[in-house]
Amino acid sequence: MFKANSNKSRTHFKISLKTCIYPLLLFAMSVQAQQEDIEKVAIYGRVDAIPVNQLHTSVFVFNQQDIRRLNAVSALDIIKNIPGVAISRSGNTQDIYLRGAETNFVVIQLDGVQINNPVDTRGGSVDLSAIAKSSVQRIEVFKGAQSSVYGSDAIAGVINIITLDNRNTGSEFHAAVLPGGNKLGALRLTGEKLSVRASLSKSDVLANTQQSRTAEVATAIDLLATDRHTATVTAVLNDYTFKGLPDQSGGTRYATDPAKERKEGRWLSTSMLYQYNASENHKSAARVEYFNTEESLTSPGIAPYFNAPPGESDHDYQFYKVRLLHQMQPSVTARSLPQLSFGADYKSESGENSGQMELFGQSIDTDFIQERDTLSVFTDVFFPFAEGAVSFSARHDNTSQSNASDIHKTTWKAGGNLDITKHLTAYINAGTAFKLPSHYALGNNLVGNSKLRSEEARNLEMGVNWHSPTSSISLSLFHYQYTDLIDFDASTFSLVNRERVRSKGAEWVVSNTIDKWISVAGSVTYVDTEAQSGVLLNHRPNWQATASVQLKLSDAFHSSVAGRYQSSVYATSLHTGEVAQFTLPAHAVIDISTTLVLADNHSLSVYLENLFNKTYYTAVGSPAEERSVGVQYSYYFR
Repeated sequence: MFKANSNKSRTHFKISLKTCIYPLLLFAMSVQAQQEDIEKVAIYGRVDAIPVNQLHTSVFVFNQQDIRRLNAVSALDIIKNIPGVAISRSGNTQDIYLRGAETNFVVIQLDGVQINNPVDTRGGSVDLSAIAKSSVQRIEVFKGAQSSVYGSDAIAGVINIITLDNRNTGSEFHAAVLPGGNKLGALRLTGEKLSVRASLSKSDVLANTQQSRTAEVATAIDLLATDRHTATVTAVLNDYTFKGLPDQSGGTRYATDPAKERKEGRWLSTSMLYQYNASENHKSAARVEYFNTEESLTSPGIAPYFNAPPGESDHDYQFYKVRLLHQMQPSVTARSLPQLSFGADYKSESGENSGQMELFGQSIDTDFIQERDTLSVFTDVFFPFAEGAVSFSARHDNTSQSNASDIHKTTWKAGGNLDITKHLTAYINAGTAFKLPSHYALGNNLVGNSKLRSEEARNLEMGVNWHSPTSSISLSLFHYQYTDLIDFDASTFSLVNRERVRSKGAEWVVSNTIDKWISVAGSVTYVDTEAQSGVLLNHRPNWQATASVQLKLSDAFHSSVAGRYQSSVYATSLHTGEVAQFTLPAHAVIDISTTLVLADNHSLSVYLENLFNKTYYTAVGSPAEERSVGVQYSYYFR
């Protein structure tokens, strides 16, 4: 199933009938149809949630109804269904690539709090398989450069996972045995002022040898809820343990040592949001955030151990953040005037790692401590006019770092849209973004480099959106340029700024509610990602596609059929003792989920994963799950 790459020239992929047939059928059905109300999303630089058509950029939203239909175990399983997102999973390691960008170029938020971990070896990843699907109420994805609003790390986009959502009322209990042998119990209680949820999950040994246990408790409390004042406190505590073969060990097919590595950790994410509505035209908000993650990893290494020696590490990362925000919006009778938002935030973060690795018979310490503080100011201006709108946002970040040079960065984003007809809108945006060097890249005593500069990006995107009361179609063209990317230099045996990567492509997303009994959706994404040095980039598919059909045969019977396609990708493994590159073949997978409402408060869902039992791999030698069935019982409190 694998093909080793001896020729390092880039492969050109062709469009196949399978890749296109479902989205083309969806398009044919959609052109006759007539979108529901425009979705509103929460933006860091605005007090109020705003309609997605004011963003002039690609936005994708999974609401609670969409998520419940998905055949998924965790938040990671959900986002692999998002157009333009590619997932790589090897042992205890996961990578998320958004339109070909590096896995640590995407800001991951949990209920609005960033949970990326800059102390780990990937410099900003987070294990989303620790968040149960039952915990996720909504996911909002913003694609492209977002640093003018979110600051560092938002080079390729932002994924906001919402688990405490006051738009969803009621209480519920779930008990399930999901595909892959994942046992789950989850409870959510919602009152007038208080919402609490808890989940516990445990898996069998999966096909890729991974085994997991996760537990999560969360709460949201409304301290104030008046016309002028609102105040909400949220907290999420997550605890997890994962076991599996080391990343790039060659998986179950090639690994020469069956010993597994063990990863266990926990995170605490808290925030308090206060909002003051002085009038219809003036609103202010203050938010305080705290995040802490601790993780330990014990790895047996990968024989013959030169590139991946045995070792263990314990790291701890935390930050405090304070944000002040003010919004000025014209009255209903003066909507042609600009809307202005501006604010400031201060973030203090610290990270440390303690551990050791066994190399050439010697024990080498891998200890380091890094601290930094960032003070930022930002503004966002929105100018509406009769046939559309234009917007501009800018942000300045001033970062001081221990044992490294200070970094000052100004980023911007500008865009606009034009209403061509009642249902058709064209948009364009351009902007810049950056990512601070991670704590690991700066402080690691083996490969760290205190002189590293921030990684940079430029973004250009244009597209058209067509929408009506029951359907929508969007087509976007994008071009991203990443410079000063951090890479390992063998001659100096350290990380350096040198790589340049270009990513360009197109994306088409369509949805249509044909009638009250049937709706369809689909997407096709093409991304061509290329490094200036000519090195082949791993896990970046040229083509991805999704298609789904939702059937409501009666008020008591709902069913969904969903398919995903991904073209072949490059991947590496260290099981030979050196870096060996392979090609993972293309694959297409179809899942089915069916829900039967047993009574007013009871329902039973059946999930069938990988209907045709297709064999495919998420990493070299790491197979995905074979065909499997899962069942979930749900009880809804009134």
